[in-house]
Amino acid sequence: MVSYKIGGWPALDAGTQRAQSSKARVLPVRRTIFLSLAIPILLFTLLVAIDLGRLFTGYVQMSNAVHDGVALAAQGPTATANINDIVFLHEPIGTSSTTLAITCTNGICANARSGEAVTLTATWTYKPITAKLLAPIWDVEPVVLSAQATMTVL
Repeated sequence: MVSYKIGGWPALDAGTQRAQSSKARVLPVRRTIFLSLAIPILLFTLLVAIDLGRLFTGYVQMSNAVHDGVALAAQGPTATANINDIVFLHEPIGTSSTTLAITCTNGICANARSGEAVTLTATWTYKPITAKLLAPIWDVEPVVLSAQATMTVL
């Protein structure tokens, strides 16, 4: 087999050329296999990040709603319908089973006097998006969160 030098570099013989061309054909296949494995993992990681963001945003919204509700309860603890409206107006998307509890220091909010504490507690259930994807593999339970705020009756 004759090999010629071109510009100081040895020329490629036919066997080397065939080996390099087969490697060139294998490389796109490896990339495709890698992408077919990596893309679902990256998409699932993105969904988990979105779920955590929705959970945090929902907690902040509900915490703010409880603070608004307890501010109204401090002015009149017997106005439970108005307090419920204020809290449920700020209820985050994706929650279900929200419950509210209004408690006063003496136990009966109808007899609450100025200077007593009124406490508003909200508990809600958050169902993540990824729970539907993981249902066949893993049983994902909904997340139960609560927010509480206390103020003095005016």
